[in-house]
Amino acid sequence: MKLGAEAHLGAEEAAPRPPEDVTWRGTFRSPLEGVTTTPRPVQRPHPTLWVGSGSAASADLAAELGLPLMLPSTLRDPGVYLDVVAGYRRHAPGRVALPSHVFVAEDDARERWRPYLQAYATFASPWRGDGREIDIDALMEGAAICGGPSEVADRLNAQQKLLGLDAHLVLIDIGGLPPDEVLAAIRLFGEKVIPQLTG
Repeated sequence: MKLGAEAHLGAEEAAPRPPEDVTWRGTFRSPLEGVTTTPRPVQRPHPTLWVGSGSAASADLAAELGLPLMLPSTLRDPGVYLDVVAGYRRHAPGRVALPSHVFVAEDDARERWRPYLQAYATFASPWRGDGREIDIDALMEGAAICGGPSEVADRLNAQQKLLGLDAHLVLIDIGGLPPDEVLAAIRLFGEKVIPQLTG
């Protein structure tokens, strides 16, 4: 017997294209009358679906379904996911990815990023699920990657090696960081960090 998710995914791949004009009525949203979704789905099979997981149960589901695993970005040390990744990899050769909060600057990166990381950490704290107060200095030494180009590259390379990552998502625009700082960090990341990445 297939799991609900597995049965749904199988049915999704075999399903015909949705009709151009959809009319629908349900309980939890307003009705649709002659609505056409755009852009129209064209990829067969569907685009890659990632299972977001920081738990063994969800990682097991991803392995069972043959889907890649996306670890959470909860401002926790990535080392806490070693067992989850090991369990997933025992059952599936699939891809593993991790999102990391990153800020790169030539000078004073920690001091420039601190108020924005603090604002984001305060906002995100309820979703971490551990109830502990966040120590911003410890965070910048661990899960939140901050510094000059070489330090940022070294720390991203260390996370890739630690977890055997196939993809690493870099989250720069957090905590109300001004647009000019976001663009400068992206530019510097592209020019000086990416060439140093080894994974």
